[in-house]
Amino acid sequence: MKSLQILTAIATLSTLALAADQPGFKVIYNFDNPGDPSYPNGLVEFNGVLYGTSTFGGEFGYGTVFALQRPSAPGGKWTLTILHSFNPATEDATEPASAAVVGPDGALYGTTPYGGDAPLCQEPTPPGCGTVYKLQPPAEPGGEWTETILYTFLGGADGYGSLSSPALCRNPSVCTTGALYVSTAGVFELQPPSAPGGAWTKTVVDSLITGGPEGMTMSDQGVLYGVTQLGLDPLADGKVFSLSPPASPGGYWTETTLYVLQGRHEGFLPKQPPSIAEDGTIYATTAGFCPIAPCGDVWGSVFALAPPSAPGGAWTYTLLHSAGQEWVTSPAVRRGDTIYATTARRLLKIQRDPATGTWTTTILHTFENYTIPGGPLVVDESGKIFGTTGEYPSQRQIAYSYQP
Repeated sequence: MKSLQILTAIATLSTLALAADQPGFKVIYNFDNPGDPSYPNGLVEFNGVLYGTSTFGGEFGYGTVFALQRPSAPGGKWTLTILHSFNPATEDATEPASAAVVGPDGALYGTTPYGGDAPLCQEPTPPGCGTVYKLQPPAEPGGEWTETILYTFLGGADGYGSLSSPALCRNPSVCTTGALYVSTAGVFELQPPSAPGGAWTKTVVDSLITGGPEGMTMSDQGVLYGVTQLGLDPLADGKVFSLSPPASPGGYWTETTLYVLQGRHEGFLPKQPPSIAEDGTIYATTAGFCPIAPCGDVWGSVFALAPPSAPGGAWTYTLLHSAGQEWVTSPAVRRGDTIYATTARRLLKIQRDPATGTWTTTILHTFENYTIPGGPLVVDESGKIFGTTGEYPSQRQIAYSYQP
């Protein structure tokens, strides 16, 4: 496994590269070399470096965590480094289905639906009930990243591995810095050890959320916001919920259903983590699979939920973009009054007019056939967008940039 060198000069080099970029779409890496990541799950960014996970590929074929480093000179090639190849033969995490998140210590945290040493799940291939893992960056440039399995799902009442990225603690007054929130049938918290090398502590936040929680995000106030692919009953089309922290340590978190989606006019089956604005507005997407006919004209969507003007009031739904009978494949990435997202075919910019409050969609790029974008997007300070394609392993898999 090669190591990633994090250079002090990367910020300067990145600025030069950005200045030289021409507007428009660009492939920055083709995942087509032997041992490359396969089926990438989107990108996150930290200190100018892009990080991703892949469900397949790598040394053992069971997925990777990788880094993409900007070229050292304008017009040069991006450098791919595989930080870790998952290996089920060592009871490792296996086949991550979502992106990692970057913790305050610069470590990468993620979940896998398979892997670990749980005896209940040893029959399938790959084995294991799933894990929560951590990749710690090297102490010195040129060193290796260190993987730690923070938690192994046991199956049964303990639950099974998550398909969603963990949410990070964002308010130290209500949660421990570095704590993770993971969705299974319910939600649990993993608290870091009080001393280096100690065990992480699992605490159940909510043992069962109707519909099964998917992506979650913690607000600056310490409230968890998430989505489910089902609503209040098996025929509903998804919901948005919140989990409010207890008033005192050790108390119960409070679950509240904020909104139940009315599929054919508002979108079906949300699964990506929402984005929370400073004023409390929630921005989210729906995947767009229509489970029960008639489906109407809105399958995938990008929408906003505005908080009530008075406590206990109703949240207000606004459809920002209808993808029609098409999937929306990424979370909503917000930059001020602008939202970025991808559908199965397009990279979108959805912008609010401050004067009128209306939202307008601009198609920035249309992807060629059999190249489906997916997973989180990165939008840097210059407005440049980065993402990956390859929603299915048989399709063309690339990392790309778009310079407005």
